[in-house]
Amino acid sequence: MGDIARKVKDIVRNEMTKHLIIFAKHPTPGKVKTRLATEVGATKAAAYQQAFLTTLLLEHRGQERSYKCSIALDDAQTSAEQFATMFSLPRTAIIPQPTGDLGARMYQLFLQGEQRNEQRIIIGADIPSCSHHIIAQAFALMQCYDVVLGPSVDGGYYLIGMQNARRGVFDNVAWSSKDVYAQTRAQCRKHGLSVGRVARLRDIDTYDDLCKEQLHIHS
Repeated sequence: MGDIARKVKDIVRNEMTKHLIIFAKHPTPGKVKTRLATEVGATKAAAYQQAFLTTLLLEHRGQERSYKCSIALDDAQTSAEQFATMFSLPRTAIIPQPTGDLGARMYQLFLQGEQRNEQRIIIGADIPSCSHHIIAQAFALMQCYDVVLGPSVDGGYYLIGMQNARRGVFDNVAWSSKDVYAQTRAQCRKHGLSVGRVARLRDIDTYDDLCKEQLHIHS
């Protein structure tokens, strides 16, 4: 019965809709990429943020046969319609971010995905080098692991995928610190969850990051 149950579970997973969600804010000067803004100015930092997201959308919105791609918008001052117009997106591609800290928001989106029979992966908007090949690999790893992470150079992670929504994964994590990835791995171990890993990438927070990732950015 164990083998049969596993086969049934694999069939169900393969039939689930695959959904990539990009966490994003409207590129408003002074509201985004504040560390980068101290080096290049708020207006230029916002323009870079817009370029990062444009790069990701060009990479992933064309992958509908493999997975759908949406923006989870965190900006109460900007309507979804305004955001959709700026990035030439259909209104249906914009979903609201839930409330709470980062962990609570991600958990709620995974819970919604579970309720809608979706496999979901969440990435940040400041990782323009995250290719569709990495996303395809992450979805493939989700057939074998409870949680899939994409570690970033600064000690955080730029990608997370979960088979089932588990709130405990996001507990006791010091968000925006260099320990986020290690603390999340520790939470997974604590709850007996297996973890798969995709490539380590650099998210862009500083001018040095920007210089090292310039080739990946669509201008």
